[in-house]
Parts: sequence; C-alpha cells; structure tokens
Amino acid sequence: PEGVMPAVAKSIHGRVAELARSPKESDILTYVRTMGSILKAADAEGLTKTQDFLQYLERLSAGRGNFQLRKEAVLEAFLNADFKRRMDFNRHLSPEELKAVTREVGNWPRSMDSRKREFAVKLDKKWAEALEKDDAETLDALVDSGRIDIGRKNTSQVSMLQLAAYYRQNKTIDWLASKLRSSAYYKRNKVIDWLVSRPDFDFNAKNARGFTEIEQLYLSGKTDLADAIAKARPEISARRFQAKERNTHEKTAEYPQGTPIIGFVRFEPGSFMMGDGDAKVLTTISKPFGIMSVDMPQKTYRGAVELMKRHLRDPRYGALDPDPAHFKGENHPVETVSHKDIGLWLKGLNELSKSDDAQAQRALSDLIPGHERGKTYSRGTEAQWELVFRLGGVAEGAYAQGDSEADFGDYAVYEKNSGTKTRLQGTWPVGSKKPVFYGGQPIYDLHGNVSKMLEDRYEYGGEFPGGTDPAGPASGLGRYVLRGSPFNYPPMRSSHRRSISRDERSRSGGFRLVMTD
Repeated sequence: PEGVMPAVAKSIHGRVAELARSPKESDILTYVRTMGSILKAADAEGLTKTQDFLQYLERLSAGRGNFQLRKEAVLEAFLNADFKRRMDFNRHLSPEELKAVTREVGNWPRSMDSRKREFAVKLDKKWAEALEKDDAETLDALVDSGRIDIGRKNTSQVSMLQLAAYYRQNKTIDWLASKLRSSAYYKRNKVIDWLVSRPDFDFNAKNARGFTEIEQLYLSGKTDLADAIAKARPEISARRFQAKERNTHEKTAEYPQGTPIIGFVRFEPGSFMMGDGDAKVLTTISKPFGIMSVDMPQKTYRGAVELMKRHLRDPRYGALDPDPAHFKGENHPVETVSHKDIGLWLKGLNELSKSDDAQAQRALSDLIPGHERGKTYSRGTEAQWELVFRLGGVAEGAYAQGDSEADFGDYAVYEKNSGTKTRLQGTWPVGSKKPVFYGGQPIYDLHGNVSKMLEDRYEYGGEFPGGTDPAGPASGLGRYVLRGSPFNYPPMRSSHRRSISRDERSRSGGFRLVMTD
C-alpha cells in the first residue's frame, strides 16, 4: 500500500525475500504480489531497488512458468513502472495471453485494489494525452506492452481513429498533400499513419449505429481523409457517403454558397465526459433527442407567435413581441428576448404541437422542418447541449470543430469577424459559416452568432452535475445557463458557461430548439 510504514515494509520483506528463490511457483507468486505492494517503501529503506525488481518481473514474464505467474509478473510491472519504461511483453506472451492481460487491466477502474484504480486513471490520462499530442510512439508502447488494446475506445465508445481525426482536423489538407508528395506525411499525422500501418486495427469494426471506421469519417465530413485511408488499405470494406454542407442549388445574396440545411439532428442516448480537465464528470443522456441545425431564425419565431395569436386563447400570447430582435433580418437569429419570453413562446409552441387543428399543424410543418404533431420542444438542458458540442463524444478538445482556435472564424461568427469596415458588429444570417457534422448531418453556429439560453438554472461556482439526465439546480438566484460564443465575444470552449437573468433581454442572447417525442 502507498502509506505502508518503513518498519512494516522491513518486516514483510524479511519474511518473503526467500520466496523469490523458491522452486515452487506458488511461493514466487506470493513474493511477486507482496513485494509489488510494498515496493515503494522497500526501495526507500534500501531493501530492494525498484529497477532490480522490475527486471526480475520482466525475466519472470519471459520464462517458462505457468501463465498465471507470468501474467502476475506483467501486472505488477505495470503497477510499479512509469509509463516511460518500454515493456514489450508482446515478445514474451502469445497473442491470446496478451489479450487476457489487457482484459484484466480493462477491469481495473472497478477494482477493489486502490493501486489498480489509480493506475487506470493514470493510464486513461496518458492515452488521451497521446492522442491529443499525436504521440504515436507512446500509443505503440501502450499497445505492445498489453496496457491497452488497439481497439480501445473512450467513454462514448469512440475509437482511436475517430479521436485522432478530430484532433488532426485542422491539418487534414497538410496530411493529404504530404501523403502525395513526400514522407512529411508521417511527421504530420503520426497516430493516423500508425493506425493505418497496424494490421491488428480493425477498420471494418462498426459503431453502435452500424458504420465502419471509414464510413464514420465520411459521415463526419472528412471525405478526403477517408479516401486516402481507403486507398492505403484497399482491403477495407466501406460504403462511400458524402456529407452535404448546404443546399448548393439554392444560392441567395445572403447565402452565396447555398442555403443551410435546416432540420433536426438526432442524438442517441449515450455517455460522455462533461467539462474540461479535472472538472470532467461522467454524464449520461438516457433518451434520444433532436437539435435544430441552426439557431432560432427571426422568421420562425415571428411565425409561431402569429399562429399562437390566431389559434390559442391564452391572452398572454398576445403580449409576445413577434419581432423583438435588434439586428433585423428574416434569417438572422432572434435575440433581445428574455429567458421568460422564450419560456412562454415554448409553452405556446407545445400547445400548438399537441392541438388537433389541421391548419395549425400544416403551418407548423412549414415553419419548423421536421415537425410532427405531438412533439415536445424546449431549449435543451446543459447536458444535452454539451453532448452536441462534443458531437456524441468525439470532440473531446476545446471546440466542436477541432482543438485549435486557428480556424475558429471559419465556423463561428464572433468578435473578430462579426463586423467589417462597412458593416457594424452584429449577428449574421443563421448557417452562414461552415458546419460540423454528426451522423452525416450538418450543425451550424454551435460556437457563434448568439449565445444559447438553456433550461438549467445557473449556480455560481457550481460544478458540472454529472449523473444521468442532469437538469441543474432545482432553485437558485433566477439566473440561467448560457452556452456558446456570441458575435461580440472571443472564442469560448465547448465547456464554457455563462449566465443570464430571467428577465434580461440581450442583443447577443438567443436559443435553439431541442425536440423530443
């Protein structure tokens, strides 16, 4: 144990040291397990050097003893060596034996042994750090030692290839150019190249939605990367999808490249790590939901208010301002609405959604692409929003589109690009910037244009709640969570939270529809 007393370590060492020289494998097994647990204290007392014990374990793993003994030697080596030490146990163990070791290590997060739980936390951090830093050498060492499996996935069941592609997203063009011209390719995308070179990485493995590794790349908009890998590994079987960015046949003055594809993008139930750094907490969404691909446009907001006034009797709807925005424009996001205003608007929308009025249902279908009678609409919870920011768990870094701020302006309207020499700073038409993709469908403006007001109350200094379907504090100071960088702010990370009061009407505060059954 970590806190074992020197005197206790000396006593234990004296009793078990002779077992190392015993011809009985049961005695050697006892020695390995016991010495491994007191090694730090024994080294401090000069009884056993850590380096000598690790070399002993490596010799033991390469010996002819039974597998239980050799496996225990490998596991104790993991627990007592740092990650810098190269231990290629794949040379000593058969593929089946190495898999058995890896499976056991995979159970350590739930172990009763605190040493094993602590190792599992450190291993997960090391793995994630290697992916983020494009450190293929460390990943290779972790796989070849048996610490991790080549098919390892994160909490959201996202593979190493998809995570590496996310972190390297801003370098895809460099990767392709280098692949065609020179060996610089190997320096720019080491993890992706390492995975392509490994025959044991299963490119035909399917995710929960039934798509292979290459198909997932196509659906996330990484067409060139998927094509390049498919060319390098012609034996890979994959359907070729084309993620459509916008309606290129519908070009207007506001959308010279084509209008945005507006609809609801469905997110399936799943788990992910919410927050950043040490503040991350395991969070689970238990029910599917759809999120609108754009922020609420002014024309949709106004159209719904007009429907409420015509079809609903509650006089409160008559007090709703149908055109509250400061920055006018049919396709601009609605803003200068309060959390209270949006709550009343949503109440009316849900009444309309559940009504038997055929005319109202047709009008709603025209206003809200994908509407079906009886659907329930909301602003979404903070947990739902971060699952969207994380694109189901693949976008583990700073932003939905990638871990770098370098191309933030390609995807978001924010303080550095929302105004020009001839145009004052303000909102842009929804979907003006490049989208990110989830399941082949585009989602626009996650980080820009307007901040999004959510259902959750805001708690000053509060931690991310975690758990299953968290909905924030039940009571509070009357402030609510805001997510996303508005047009007049610098880039904000996916986990960044701000707040707004219930009655405040801000020129940079809007919302987006979430739809559930």
